[in-house]
Amino acid sequence: MGIWWRWILATLVGFGFGSLVMIPVSYLGLHWLGPLLIDRGLCEAGSGNLGCILRSAIGLTTLVTSLVVSLLQRLLIGRFVRKSWWWVLVSVFAWTIVVLALSEFAHTPISGQVLLEDGSIREISLGSNLKEVGTGFVGTIGAGILLGGLQWLVLTTDLTHALWWVAVNAALVAFGAVAILVLIQGSGGLAVLWLFFAVFIAIYGAITGATLAKIISMNQREVHHDQSS
Repeated sequence: MGIWWRWILATLVGFGFGSLVMIPVSYLGLHWLGPLLIDRGLCEAGSGNLGCILRSAIGLTTLVTSLVVSLLQRLLIGRFVRKSWWWVLVSVFAWTIVVLALSEFAHTPISGQVLLEDGSIREISLGSNLKEVGTGFVGTIGAGILLGGLQWLVLTTDLTHALWWVAVNAALVAFGAVAILVLIQGSGGLAVLWLFFAVFIAIYGAITGATLAKIISMNQREVHHDQSS
């Protein structure tokens, strides 16, 4: 089985495991971590579009899922990168930021009526809320660059031509943000978000797997050329 297929399998199996434990882990976020953070004054119940409770559920689920995904991916990249355990650490951190950024963007109002903090209702459109939408979009791209950049730091210890990894990750997360803007339009519940991420992870795994296979192939050709010289 080639690198591409093994990478896709590791990514999808990890996400599948995360989906299996999503309900109990989300429950811990909703009924334990979120209220704990609010009681400690670390975040407010209604802060932001997601709010502390929902952020806790999404963040905790992402931590568990990304840990399994990155551990399985490490089994593959460990053959080519000596310090592959760093992959697990940076991936769990960066994926949590990416998923929270995309989830926040999915809850950014695009159009319709919005309940304000003072209890009043305001009618908005994409034009009137363009600043918030733009800020969220830029934030998701930044999260994608963070993900690709941190993982690149691990890959580049033993692989050349790995800078493509940063560009591909940033582009994929930006694509995810555009898909959210077009399809979800600020009304993404947990079930909708899960469906979105299921499709997104499949696309992400296929494209990043092809990118990784290309990077490794280029390095192997260089090694073979050096040995032949």
